[in-house]
Amino acid sequence: EFQDLQRNFFTKDWSLEDDFANLDRYLKYIRIESMKETLTEIFTMCKNAIQQSLPSLKRCFIHGDVNPGNIVLSQSLSNNSDHMSTNQADATHQSLWLIDFGDFHYGYIVIELGIAVAHIITESTTDGITNSGHFLAGYLSIAHLNAEEFNLIYDIAFARLFQLIVLCEYSYIFNPDNNYIIDRVPQYFQAITKMRNFSRKEIYQIWSEIIHP
Repeated sequence: EFQDLQRNFFTKDWSLEDDFANLDRYLKYIRIESMKETLTEIFTMCKNAIQQSLPSLKRCFIHGDVNPGNIVLSQSLSNNSDHMSTNQADATHQSLWLIDFGDFHYGYIVIELGIAVAHIITESTTDGITNSGHFLAGYLSIAHLNAEEFNLIYDIAFARLFQLIVLCEYSYIFNPDNNYIIDRVPQYFQAITKMRNFSRKEIYQIWSEIIHP
């Protein structure tokens, strides 16, 4: 069983589109019972939504792991920086790069967006729900999602947080001296708690008011 789990862990388990429906096999590695109960509820919700909606949605080449750790932002002073404040100059010239294309593949654009939303909510020091709404507004200013895709972002974000927690906890079982593996688990679960403090309708209302002010 250990060999099978290890083989799957390094192949399919990090693919929400291919193997999310089987990730419940890692729930037994969750050490905190209350967390396990919450994750079990989330798994059921996300599994049903993904299985019903995902296969009919559009696909394209995606990065596969858009998160703040894979974004590099460079700020450069304007040529006329002697005549303007530093903040004004920085705002004039900004360059942004995505790094780490190890998960680059042909997949569903809604998964790309849901993963990004999950990490924005996790890493925001202010209002993660609102911040993720601004991210979606930026994306939708240059691209289009149909209603089914937009409605699935919520589930994909939860699915990503579930995936991160169970796979980190599983990996820690076999690497107990490596605390780095589970350092982020409390933040991932806190992001779940933040999202669960609102209903689906309330989160979509926040997002929609930002996208369509």
